[in-house]
Amino acid sequence: MGLTRHARLLWNLEALLHQTFDGRGVSVSRPENFSCAGECAPLSTYRLYRFTFARAIGSSFHVSKRTFGDNGEFGNYPVPVLVRGRAVACDARETRFLISFRSTASFTLDCLPRPSPRLSAMSAGGGSPTAAATAFSADGFFLQMSAGGRVQTGSNSKDKGFHDPYAARRLLGFRRYWKFGYRFGCVGRSSGLECWNRAGHGWVVRRPRGYRTF
Repeated sequence: MGLTRHARLLWNLEALLHQTFDGRGVSVSRPENFSCAGECAPLSTYRLYRFTFARAIGSSFHVSKRTFGDNGEFGNYPVPVLVRGRAVACDARETRFLISFRSTASFTLDCLPRPSPRLSAMSAGGGSPTAAATAFSADGFFLQMSAGGRVQTGSNSKDKGFHDPYAARRLLGFRRYWKFGYRFGCVGRSSGLECWNRAGHGWVVRRPRGYRTF
C-alpha cells in the first residue's frame, strides 16, 4: 500500500533529518526549527522529535541557504520548517518550501510557493490607508500608489532588511487576498503578487524578482 501525500512529505522530512543529523535523534526549537542533535535542554526551548518512520532514506528535499522567520511570510497559519535555521526546499529549483500549519493539533505539513513580497498599507490621517505599497526588504526598493494615481517606484535605505510587526503591514501568502474597500486590492499568486487601485492602475511583482506596472 502506498503512502498518502502527507505521509510522503513526512517521509522526505524525516529522511532529510536522518541524513543531516547522522541518524541520531533531534530536538526542535520554535518556530519549527530542527536545530539540535539528541535530547537537548532546556525543555522550555527544545522538544524531542519522535520519528514516525524508522528507516526513511533518500529524501527529495534539501536544506536551502534561505532563511524565514515566524513573521507570517506564508500567511497567518503556515510556519516554515527549518533545519538548523535554514528553510527546507521541496524541489531542486527551490520554488516551494516545507511548512507546517500552526492552526492544526497535528504536525501537518505542506509545500508552498516562495512567499510574496511584503505588502504595506500605509495610513495617513484617521487611520484610513491613502496609499498602498510593496516593499522589498532585501534592498529597500518599493512600489507605491495612491487610490487614484499611477504607480511610483523608489528606494529607501532605511527599509533594507527591516520588518516592523507593529505597522499596518500584511504579508500575503499564496492564494491570500487583501483589500481596503474599493480603494485597493491585492492577491498572492503562485507567480507573484498583484495589486491594483480604484483607477485600474497597479503592478505585478514576479517571483523571485521583477515587476511590471499597468
